[in-house]
Amino acid sequence: MYVKRYIIMLAIVVYLVSLFECCVSRLSEAKSRALDNLGRVHARIGNFQKAIDVYVCCYSSAFIVCLSVYLLTAKTLV
Repeated sequence: MYVKRYIIMLAIVVYLVSLFECCVSRLSEAKSRALDNLGRVHARIGNFQKAIDVYVCCYSSAFIVCLSVYLLTAKTLV
């Protein structure tokens, strides 16, 4: 149980770091892949609202605002 939770938290952190690097280097294809991975992790653990928020953020024109709201509302990773 704890190992699975640790792996999920680690995956979320890795995808968020990947997403940040993509935003800094302006790689749109990699940004899309990072957001897709992040949404899949949230969907896999049953956090469907967070997964929907990630997918909406992926296709939003105000991506940076959307990402900052996502990070501010994430009280816990899992």
